Amino acid sequence: MELNERIAAARRAAGMSQEQLGEALGVSRQAVSKWESGQTKPDLDTVSKMCEIFHLSADYLLLGKEENKPDGSAPQAQSQPQAPAGGYSLILLDTNPSPWETRRILRNSGMSEEDVDRMVPLLPVALASGLTLEEAYRRAKDFETCGLVKVIRDESAQSQEAMLRADPIEAPEEKRGGLGFGGTVLAVMLGVILALLLMMIF
Repeated sequence: MELNERIAAARRAAGMSQEQLGEALGVSRQAVSKWESGQTKPDLDTVSKMCEIFHLSADYLLLGKEENKPDGSAPQAQSQPQAPAGGYSLILLDTNPSPWETRRILRNSGMSEEDVDRMVPLLPVALASGLTLEEAYRRAKDFETCGLVKVIRDESAQSQEAMLRADPIEAPEEKRGGLGFGGTVLAVMLGVILALLLMMIF
């Protein structure tokens, strides 16, 4: 297995899309795609970050050398990506009313056909983790027509059962463009002054 194949296998084993891995590394989805297709190779800093994300040794990721753990087993990537504490995850729970519409939107969001095919039968799945609450709800709007999504805390997205049981986090209140108390008082005062001026003129 070559470096590009090990990167792809580790990403899939961690349950991450190319876009999610790109976000975690601070690169584009296209960069991840080029690494996995063997067109380019990541720099050492990026490989180091991947080793941390996937909990793999650099020897394994770069060279394919499998170090045995104390129990004699070979290293493997974790089944769920480690999300930053205090973040939020966007969870796809169902594909009602249309699995095809869900697949189309997932592909349009930058996921490969392979990732979409792997992800949809395994619902519920985390579409993104480590998001701010506002960002999670902004992304959730993309799925309003194709599936049931909810926003939960990252620490609740460690297993499918936990994702199903987790209570959704309420959407942040939208900022309203109203005048507020001070603006209302000012508007009333200006209205009274204007009315007095008009009464004096006529």
